[in-house]
Amino acid sequence: MSCKTLEDKEVLEVQISSEQYNSILDFQQKILFMIASRENYKAILEALCKQAEQLLPNSVASVMLLDERTGLMSILAAPTVPEEGHLALQNLKPGKHGGSCGNAVFHNEAQFVANTFTDDRWKDLQKLAIDFHLCSCWSMPIHNEKKQPIGTFALSSFEHRSPALFHKKLLETASSIVSIVLKNKDDEEKITLFSNAMQNASDGMIVTNKENKIIDVNQSFLKNYGYKKENVLGKNPKIFSSDKNSDLVYKNMWKSIKKHSRWSGEIINKDANGNEITQWVSISSLKDENNYLAIFTDLTELITIQTELKKLSLAVEESLSAIIMTDVDGNIEYANKSFFKIFNKYNSIEDLQNNNIKFSDNFEQINHPNYIQGELINDMNWIDYLKNHHEQVFNVAIKKENKLLHFIIKVAQTATEDDAFIVIELNDITKDIEARESLKENEKIMYEQSKMASMGEMIGNIAHQWRQPLSVISTGATGLQVQKEYGILSDKIFQETCEMINLNAQYLSKTIDDFRNFIKGERVKRKFILEETIKSLLELVDSSIKNHEISIVLDLHKDVSLEGYENELVQCFINIFNNAKDVLDEIKGDKYLFITTKEENGEIKIIFKDNAGGIPLDILPKIFEPYFTTKHQKQGTGLGLSMVYSLIVEGMGGHIIAENETFFHNEQEYTGAQFIITL
Repeated sequence: MSCKTLEDKEVLEVQISSEQYNSILDFQQKILFMIASRENYKAILEALCKQAEQLLPNSVASVMLLDERTGLMSILAAPTVPEEGHLALQNLKPGKHGGSCGNAVFHNEAQFVANTFTDDRWKDLQKLAIDFHLCSCWSMPIHNEKKQPIGTFALSSFEHRSPALFHKKLLETASSIVSIVLKNKDDEEKITLFSNAMQNASDGMIVTNKENKIIDVNQSFLKNYGYKKENVLGKNPKIFSSDKNSDLVYKNMWKSIKKHSRWSGEIINKDANGNEITQWVSISSLKDENNYLAIFTDLTELITIQTELKKLSLAVEESLSAIIMTDVDGNIEYANKSFFKIFNKYNSIEDLQNNNIKFSDNFEQINHPNYIQGELINDMNWIDYLKNHHEQVFNVAIKKENKLLHFIIKVAQTATEDDAFIVIELNDITKDIEARESLKENEKIMYEQSKMASMGEMIGNIAHQWRQPLSVISTGATGLQVQKEYGILSDKIFQETCEMINLNAQYLSKTIDDFRNFIKGERVKRKFILEETIKSLLELVDSSIKNHEISIVLDLHKDVSLEGYENELVQCFINIFNNAKDVLDEIKGDKYLFITTKEENGEIKIIFKDNAGGIPLDILPKIFEPYFTTKHQKQGTGLGLSMVYSLIVEGMGGHIIAENETFFHNEQEYTGAQFIITL
């Protein structure tokens, strides 16, 4: 399509017939009817554009809208403008060279351009005018309520034209209608937004009119009160009132609404079933002051929370643990009853604050790594240190009336929205400590009892071990006397007999040393060679080994050294040996005791294993329990293996397990008990 032009740049002013003047009324009526019918705003704007185009043949109509955020304009409605035209006019910047629409917004007044090819107002858009054959363009600004330009309505023609009065009136009418449509759109969006917010709100809402009749209600209210919508519309909200509210409450409510257009307070209502509902009600008059919005917030959960908080507060106050709360600087702000029972020289928080008490001042000096000694730990305030090492267990000792009390102490920092505070908890473990000390005494007694029992066996062993050397010494001495008496004693026989007597005397002396080292009970931590310790064990029990016909099979790792309590370890070995000896007595055939040592991953393992058939499975979990024994009361106390467990685990920080093991030795399959000590 090409633009129609006149020679000498003469521009026609289109003449409109009288019938066309009347057509504007029909145009206006049709569009306003669509508005009254609440049709979609885009459909209304497109219909408006098409109606305007019919009143100006050979033209296109458009509505452009200004983006407040970017300050740029884009097409909102232009049903007959092709897609490429929409894209070309996207993000148009208002200004004196920005075309008819850009100038209408920039100057906030109508712009009538008869020749877009030459008019300076189209300087920046002349290529667009030529490409789309837009010969003339008339644009009218669209205003908001403040008379500010928010967009334009325009008629662009494929002919060079100037508007007649009718066309200007058409532009003004269309612009005004667009303004109404956009205003309705905003209002509808606000109404829709409010309606959605109201319907989806968790709080119950009702809207009443000036006669105080319900005209709208949301789903939350209906759900909370158990009503159907049709049962409450047109009713007075009085139907929800219970008899728990005084007349003064309602009197003050309406007084506040009339004076301040709002009221809020706690109301006890009732639901459809007559159940009481405690709610916080906020009533506000709407803009026209003929309608009121009431918002109902259910306080049931809040009351439950308050009740739970009261219970929690009571639990903290009455807790058997002493609980203290301080600020971040360590100043005590709260302490419960248990705290004041411990520190009974103080009666209140004020006493503590007035005396400027530091909690750490009460810590007694206890020589133990788990006990806090004072204000600082590794140059850090003790509270900060405990917060940073919450996975560890710390103790404190506090003296009260000359008695030392022991506590596990825990520290945690927490915060509310506007405050941070520290919680310190003291759990009394004094009875546990005393019981532990008593247990240590009992264990000491048990150890001595076990050792005395072992000593009895050791004396028997020594008696057996001494019998042969003493017999040899006695026989040798008697032989020397007889040979001397008959004059047949030679120097050679004398020398050999004296050497034999000396060797057996040394053996007796070593046996005495071994026994003395075992019974003297010195608990001295020193370094020793494990292989030598096991050989000392075998010398101590050598007589029992021979008398009970036990074969000892050794597999000892060379040069394994330990630092610890050798004497106690020997005691453990003797107890395990005695246990194996007793069960081996009950079997026929070969009797074996295997002793193995090895080093794995920095740990030393000592393994005792017999071939006596193993430990019954119902007994196996109990064998380390104190006083548990399968022997007759006259044969055992049940202290042996319990003492082994105590010495290995608690005394040496090691581990011991007992299990049954099936194995081969000399191509023969055996089953027996296996004790594995890990140090």
